[in-house]
Amino acid sequence: MITAECPDAFLSSDTPSVDSVTLKACSFTMTTLPVEIGELSEESALSGKRRLHHSENGSELTLELSNTIPFGAEPEITRRIHFSKGLMSVSMDMVMRNSCSLSALSAGGVRISGDIRRIGWILPPKKGSSITRPTHSDFSASAENETLYDESFPPLGMILESETERFDWMVGDDFWRWTNAGRLGGSSRFTVVKEKDGILFRWKIFGLKPDMEALPGRNWRLTWAVAWKPLKPAGGKAPVKSYDLTVCNWPTPTLAVSSVKKNRDEAAERGCLCAAATLNILKKWIRSNLDSVKDGDVFALTNVLPVYCVNAGHLDRARMGSLPHWDMMSILEFSRWANRLLSKKGASLEVLSPEKSPLRGFMILD
Repeated sequence: MITAECPDAFLSSDTPSVDSVTLKACSFTMTTLPVEIGELSEESALSGKRRLHHSENGSELTLELSNTIPFGAEPEITRRIHFSKGLMSVSMDMVMRNSCSLSALSAGGVRISGDIRRIGWILPPKKGSSITRPTHSDFSASAENETLYDESFPPLGMILESETERFDWMVGDDFWRWTNAGRLGGSSRFTVVKEKDGILFRWKIFGLKPDMEALPGRNWRLTWAVAWKPLKPAGGKAPVKSYDLTVCNWPTPTLAVSSVKKNRDEAAERGCLCAAATLNILKKWIRSNLDSVKDGDVFALTNVLPVYCVNAGHLDRARMGSLPHWDMMSILEFSRWANRLLSKKGASLEVLSPEKSPLRGFMILD
């Protein structure tokens, strides 16, 4: 077992079993569920790589894990977990040989417990690229074992709130992988069920439809992240440098689109941060100001509003045409990169959403 501790959270691998990672953050506890490939379960896997890396300043940790199921074509499950104050992001790979018969695939999921009072969902927009306001419900009003969510696609984000804290979950910028079963002719199902002291969130990402033959095995990668914070975080220092995303002259190819048949989306004249050109603009801003940075300075990226987009070129897969994604994970990664650079001079970056943003407070957004 490997353990890692931050001031506000505790992470441990192989607890309660070899397939699990447990995170204790604020008043919430999250445990991952085992991957299932057909009749094979990660619960019976043999543990492999277990590596923990610390960043130079000790503010970030990276945990690398791998498990091999010692049956059939011996599929391997690997996880790479980035852990820092208030944030954990995960990239997991389910590695299957071509000889592995793929009839059903569950990426596991998570069990989250705590004093949950409200639950909310961030869903893909039905039209356009702008993310709509999350829908919330009273968690205590639901009965035990009641299904709270049941769709062929995962929510973009899920919000759990206690009286004083919140715990956010989100898919990465690979929403298209989470829903790739349809492209392969199969089906997928994502469910959230209320338990006695929390929720059970299951990710069945592929299943055969009637009269459909099993497919050859294939590698499958998924990314996701969680964040935790007080419901009313303390205010920070006024920024000395800020960059307003609403006034940036984004190149047309970087704009979010809800249809590849349109040059730009009528609902959101915003750059998608999954596009490399968009990130380069922001990184250039950070680098151009490094010489003037002083200890304690705060930079701010303002009017940040994640977008839903289908331009496969933003994911370096232009030949695919349309691949649905949202850029919240790219926002997280840019923030991580900028803070890593600025911290060398004692500075930091804040990511600020518009005052009336539907996602104000979600993940790292303030």
